[in-house]
Amino acid sequence: MTAKIEEVAERAGVAVSTVSRALRDVPGVSLATRQRIKDIAAEVGYLASPSAARFATGVTGTIAVIVPDATKWFFGQVISSVGAALRAAGRDVLLYELGDADGRRRFFEGQTLRGRADAVLVLSLRLSEEETQSLRALGVIPTEVMNAADGSFSSDAGMGPVMIVLM
Repeated sequence: MTAKIEEVAERAGVAVSTVSRALRDVPGVSLATRQRIKDIAAEVGYLASPSAARFATGVTGTIAVIVPDATKWFFGQVISSVGAALRAAGRDVLLYELGDADGRRRFFEGQTLRGRADAVLVLSLRLSEEETQSLRALGVIPTEVMNAADGSFSSDAGMGPVMIVLM
């Protein structure tokens, strides 16, 4: 049976919120207390739930990659390279293939990404204003757009998670 955060808190004599902050290395917990909590967590075999941490912080650790067709060689190569780089950086990859107009419409109208990704990499899709607004509603604002035809970049003055659109 897996240990619960409450058990760690009880053994350490602190609140559950203190255990949570200590294990995430959030400021506000002394170094001695942080180390004591980490030692107790290791001793009892406590492993933080990634979904609980995501809920607490609002950070998913996931980057969404959107492609028109994952079966094409180009997209396979990009997905493989991007995936390797993101995994090396400790991130997860969430892949969406928008192969037809109906799937694309459902994806953007349904706000499929809400709460599921911190950033979006859109490959070879020209986004309509409505699609861009759908992503902006999620807090994902295009900041860099690369045009594959000439390699040029254009910047958007928006602040927030990076969305890179390769066209």
